Amino acid sequence: MSCAFYLPECTHGTLFQPTYVRCQKSQGQKILRCFPHCCPQHIHYRNCGTAICLAVQPRSQLASLRAVLAFTAATDDVFAPHDVVPTSYFEAHTRSRSNVFGTLYEGLRLPSLENTSGRSKAQRDLPHVLRAYVFEAAISNDDEWVLIASVASTPFTIVSYRGEHNKKKREQLQIEDFAPQSTSSDHLMTILSSLQAVSLEATPSPLLEWLRVHVPLPLPVASGGPASDVSTAYHNVCLAMIVALSHKDVFERMNDVLVANAASVLDKTDLQRVYYECLMEQVLFPILEAVLSQHHVSAVEVASAMSPSTDHHFFVRFVAQMRESYILTQTLAPTRFRSPSAGSAVDGSWVWQQEATVVHHWALSTSLMHYLRFLDNMSSFQQRFSGHTLHMRSNSPRFSTVPSEFVCDASPRSLRVLPTGESCLADLIVDYVGFMGPHGDVTLALYLLERNANMCLLAEVHIAPRDGQTLLYTVRVHRANAPSPVDDAFFDADASTRVTVCQTEWLLAPILRCFPHCCPGHVHYRNCGASLYVRATPHTHPLHVFGLFSLSDEDPYPVGTIVDANLVQRELRVPSNVRGSLVSAVRDEIIPNAFRFDEKELNGWQYSWKSGRSKAQRDLAHVFRAIVLTPIAPDVWCVVGVATSTPFTIVSYRGEYNKRKRAGGTPSELGSSSSSRSSYDILLSYIRAFRVDMAPSASVAWLHHAIGVACPTLGSPRPSSDSAWHDQICVAIALALCGREFVAEFNACLLTHAAAVLAKPESQAIFNRFFEHVLLPTIDRVVSTFGTTVGAVADAITHHTPPPALFSVQDFRPRFVAQLREAYIAATQGHPSWPSFTFGNSVFNGAWQRQSTTVHTPWRTGVTLPHYLRWLSNTTAFHIRLDAPTLLVRAVTPRFTAVPSSFLLDGSLGSLRVLPDGESCLGTIAVDYRGHVAMSGDIHLTLYGYERGGAAYLLATVRLHVTSEDALVVSATVDVGRAIDAPDAMVQAMFDLKTASRVEVLDVWPRAPAAAFDLQLTRVPS
Repeated sequence: MSCAFYLPECTHGTLFQPTYVRCQKSQGQKILRCFPHCCPQHIHYRNCGTAICLAVQPRSQLASLRAVLAFTAATDDVFAPHDVVPTSYFEAHTRSRSNVFGTLYEGLRLPSLENTSGRSKAQRDLPHVLRAYVFEAAISNDDEWVLIASVASTPFTIVSYRGEHNKKKREQLQIEDFAPQSTSSDHLMTILSSLQAVSLEATPSPLLEWLRVHVPLPLPVASGGPASDVSTAYHNVCLAMIVALSHKDVFERMNDVLVANAASVLDKTDLQRVYYECLMEQVLFPILEAVLSQHHVSAVEVASAMSPSTDHHFFVRFVAQMRESYILTQTLAPTRFRSPSAGSAVDGSWVWQQEATVVHHWALSTSLMHYLRFLDNMSSFQQRFSGHTLHMRSNSPRFSTVPSEFVCDASPRSLRVLPTGESCLADLIVDYVGFMGPHGDVTLALYLLERNANMCLLAEVHIAPRDGQTLLYTVRVHRANAPSPVDDAFFDADASTRVTVCQTEWLLAPILRCFPHCCPGHVHYRNCGASLYVRATPHTHPLHVFGLFSLSDEDPYPVGTIVDANLVQRELRVPSNVRGSLVSAVRDEIIPNAFRFDEKELNGWQYSWKSGRSKAQRDLAHVFRAIVLTPIAPDVWCVVGVATSTPFTIVSYRGEYNKRKRAGGTPSELGSSSSSRSSYDILLSYIRAFRVDMAPSASVAWLHHAIGVACPTLGSPRPSSDSAWHDQICVAIALALCGREFVAEFNACLLTHAAAVLAKPESQAIFNRFFEHVLLPTIDRVVSTFGTTVGAVADAITHHTPPPALFSVQDFRPRFVAQLREAYIAATQGHPSWPSFTFGNSVFNGAWQRQSTTVHTPWRTGVTLPHYLRWLSNTTAFHIRLDAPTLLVRAVTPRFTAVPSSFLLDGSLGSLRVLPDGESCLGTIAVDYRGHVAMSGDIHLTLYGYERGGAAYLLATVRLHVTSEDALVVSATVDVGRAIDAPDAMVQAMFDLKTASRVEVLDVWPRAPAAAFDLQLTRVPS
């Protein structure tokens, strides 16, 4: 068997080059540029290279062969001849979207590499090769493959794009060096770069009337928009420039320049020459100068009134558009839009009837250039469906490119070009999720994002054919604010990541607190409120009940209205449509003819706010309407009843509520001196990050002796050291804070002051007193037994170890409030009446005590002392009750008064409210899970453990198996996942995401095995 690399239809003499440049991608991936070589030519923009083929002379059918590739050092080899490899190995190590760090791959266009080089010269000179391995299916076992051939490329080295390549490029090529040197051109460039900031809403009324004469403005113009950076004195000049630049003839001239010079994208020097000499000086600058001359002003006067711009967004857009032109010149794809097939009701050529547009609400501020871009794309266009893909193109395209393509498969994707042909690969991104409806309708969720912007627009578009001549576009636009301007790493991430962040972090739906009222009492922590019931008169036909928030003077569904059932389903608020206007009620199982709205328990009471910034808008009265419908025909419902709440207004939590809070004063901080608090902060920060596997062996032995149990999963601790004398003190403090005496005092404090959770000042005061009179004295007492002080221990920590990430005692407050909330629920609803854990016929039911541990893989990652003690507290001895599909677990000696841990074993995602020992999972830790009962009777759980603000998480795959009447084995395999190049904003907001969204993000983080062990437990006699 022989095999060899080759490239078909290639005239280059050498397949592999002696040196390659690597560049960094998202999630820490390293990509080789120009691999295996530039074919047919080098392309400066984005990554260059081509596919690579492997010629194999098979001795059997090709279907029985498998070929994989791997980058290795020249002296290394992944497989040896005749190695037998299981299929599971390929599945675990093959690079894919879910495993971006796989070391093997099959047929990838941009090969990733296992780079074994480094910063030193010897490491940079380390030769690499690309190895191809050909396997044949084993005759004896279908799940095994036998290596029958391999081939390696010629050796090559790898240099950093930033280190070697970019250094020379920066010395030779700078954008500014190609800019025209004249002062006039500088001023014109400043003006051109600032035109994007001209706000339509900030345009004075006389100029707005002038603008309506020159360009159509079919949509409203919101008043009170943000002021432009452009001086009012030259606002008319800027408007005239934008109108002149948006003329069809200007775009035709720009497109001619792009197509005629498309090959310039292959060379950066030539590319910048075309940009300045052909596009700016010959097309755009003359237009700006003509407008300046008409208004009798100079470029320096207008430019001096504008904020100088240092970015080169026009050049980035130019390069992206040039790339599209080059691709078009290199392919045989037709530039004309293919005739619609008329196979779909949305196929055809469509013109926007602006006079028939109905605007229900408009509060969107936008720039004039964005407004005109929207008109260019939507005024007149063609559509054609092909399979699940909607092709769309403007009837007057601005640039010669392929049509827009929307793949309606419910997956996040990115648009390559707009219908006008404008590229979406520069400073504008349009991500989308497309859905096909059952009646030929289409739903698109569009996410529009600009580079360096701090907001995103979500446009929910529903396309429904009304008849053969009419197409109805229903559009809802929402604005989502980012916590900070979008950085390049987020902008260059994949569509799925961006859409997830927009949905789960930025598009936080507005929530009504205390709706319909606080029952039984107001709870300060998280959202307060209750479920809402509506009772209908007895009816012979099935009833459907939905609710919606609306203005009090609007009645969208009066009695007798005939409603399309499919329209109701599209408006329903579900996880895939978080902005739906309708919420569904469920029939109550106890109260006859009653329906219950559970929005408070599910997502919070989300609403549709029609208000705004002005006082008149804030005073708009809203109501909640419950609409009762009954079917009268297939997919046709009739409104048979409406219940309406009393009117109410809605105020902003930050605007009105917080203003009163600030006027009333803020809670006082801890009374200790700042220097004293600093020592405690250092001590608590060190304990919080203290790794048990790095502790001296004497401290670990003393720890196990103190808690009465040893856990061999940690591996071998490091030797004792006199220089780390403070470690034993920290271990003693941690044990005291987890000890029965302290925990009992903590729990008693929570139960005594549970009502303090109803008001933030009171809860803050109790929190302060707890630290002053309970926690800090406990630390002082432990430290004094060692004959030293807290300050001395803090100084030793600072002297012997790198400064830990400072953890203030105030950072403990979320955990304290979460635990206080559990105490309040227990106090107001009665202390939890524990179910009989021995009741029922399940073999799992009863009390279990851990006896021994069998370690398959010791911990390969650091385990902090607080997590280690938390794990011991929850697994030493516990009760189990399985009442399918619910699994209840409670520690034999719980630390806090709370309900048991409850796992719903139906295969769906869930979140734990409390751990088995009663610790709340709503403060600083989160435990998400998915569980089911196997056919064998074993219980399977997948646990995601995550800490607030952490950049890592633990994934535990757990199986509970009863081996005999009195023996239980808990098998656990633990992986650790880490965020690689994840935006800080995403990491910080992870804890507050909904369960499904959080798990979706965590599943993307690369994971590595951490530990594997079995816990043997015996039944405790009742």
